Amino acid sequence: MDNLLTGQLLTGQAAPYSDVETVRLEKILPFLDEYHRDNVPLEEADEKALVTQDGSQLHNLDRDILYIPDPSLAFVGTAYSVSTFPLFEFQAIAVAAVFAGSAGLPKETDMRAEYAHRVLRKGLGRSLHELGDEEVPYVNEIVSWLNRDGKKVGAELVEGHKPEWIAESAGRKKYAKEVFARARLPQQTDIEVLSIPEARPETIRSVQPVNGF
Repeated sequence: MDNLLTGQLLTGQAAPYSDVETVRLEKILPFLDEYHRDNVPLEEADEKALVTQDGSQLHNLDRDILYIPDPSLAFVGTAYSVSTFPLFEFQAIAVAAVFAGSAGLPKETDMRAEYAHRVLRKGLGRSLHELGDEEVPYVNEIVSWLNRDGKKVGAELVEGHKPEWIAESAGRKKYAKEVFARARLPQQTDIEVLSIPEARPETIRSVQPVNGF
């Protein structure tokens, strides 16, 4: 295998763990065991599952926020490749509007159809939560939904991104793409993965390159 990251996992134990090949984030909900399917591949998730075997995504979410079988359960911050706090703020506004009754929801069958279309278009796993260049259209859709329904009950209108913010965000994303396109990993890159002292071996706090990469 090429381009592996090798290093040591320091856990506060006497002996470090060697030959760390990758560090990966997983989605787990330890307080919602009934929605876990830890022995089920993500392709076989049922209509009530949230987390499956590899933990790479949350299943059955409408607009990547609301749990389709029971929209009183909502998640903010599922998306990747976004301007984190602005995007999550819009998601939080949407949750508040739904819970306050100023934003309506489609029928469950319609939410299921939209979710299935998104899976077909983007695939399962982490890619399902990737927004990237779709971030602004995603926010515009949320704002349109909230304002359309909010007008019916006299709710305060939500203002979307300003043109200046959109232009600056596009510039940042273009620059980031150029940087990543130029970046090339050497065959061996030594890293140290540091964790909280006395923590469990699998608890990782940060990744720091040893050789300055």
